[in-house]
Formats: sequence, structure tokens, C-alpha cells
Amino acid sequence: MTFDSNVESLYKTLKKEKVKNIVSAIKLFDNRFFEEGQYAVMFRSLSIQPSSYKNPRILLFGKDRKLRIGINHHIGEERNLEILQYRSKSKVWELREIKFNNGKVSLTKANPSICMSCHGDKEITPSFKGKVAQVNEYTMDHLSKGRMPDISDFRSLIKKDPIYSRLKNLNGYLNGLGL
Repeated sequence: MTFDSNVESLYKTLKKEKVKNIVSAIKLFDNRFFEEGQYAVMFRSLSIQPSSYKNPRILLFGKDRKLRIGINHHIGEERNLEILQYRSKSKVWELREIKFNNGKVSLTKANPSICMSCHGDKEITPSFKGKVAQVNEYTMDHLSKGRMPDISDFRSLIKKDPIYSRLKNLNGYLNGLGL
């Protein structure tokens, strides 16, 4: 999957390659998606997609961050690709989801009701604030619980996992979060 891809070309490639699940899909992604600064690890999330200190969500940012891909890798029933894409022509952000059901890949229409149930009918704007906001969240967890969040289970999983292991300098990223 090229780094400057869009949701339509991503879907077309996955369909052509007969991809049946998220792990197979990620294997097709350009390595630049996994470079430092092109991803975020979300241990906590306000979204309906689950995340935890053992199994965080991953956000991958494409070229110029106009394509953002959310991955719920280990938690929950559905493990799909959530897409947030900036449409330059209309100057709006659009939500889509690429689903993997019974070995078949499908693409939702723009701004499906499941996405809009959280984002509402207002203009969609990305809300990920980056490392500073994450550090503040984990610091608050530390202050409220008297200890830093435990990510030892996640750290032991990294090298064995087909998606987490692709994230370049992940240990440096985690250290930068104070974890």
C-alpha cells in the first residue's frame, strides 16, 4: 500500500489481493507508515473502539497526515481498519471503515452512522493531540493511582506481534511517553 494512498486505492488493493483480515492487510502497507512520527500508540481512547495498556490501538498516518488509519488489533469482536481521510477538493474530513467479514473485505459509505454516533453531524476534525496530550493522560493516571500504568504485558508482546513489531523505535516512543 503506497504511503500517499487514499481509502479507495487501499480498498481496491485489499480486494485485488483477496485480503481476509487485518494482519494480512497490514503486511501490504508501505514501511513509511511504520516510521517514527508516522504512528501513535493509544492505550486510552475516547472512541468506541477498545484500547488497553496490554493491547493499544494503533494510528498510522499517511503522507501529510491526510490519511489516518486506526487499528484495533487484539481487543473486541471486530478488527477493521478505521479510516479518516482529508478530501482536498471539498476541504473536509471523511470517515470510512474497511471491514473484514468471513474472509471478505468491504468498504462503508462515507461517514457511516456508527462513526457519526460519536462524531455527530458537525464538521469532522481530527482530535488526536499527539504525545503531549498522551503524556498528560498517563501522568494523571499515575497521580490518581500512585503509580505509572503497567505496560509490561504489551512490551513482552511487541517483538512477537505482526503489527506492533513493525513500528520503528517503538521503545523510544514509549519512553517518550514516560512509560
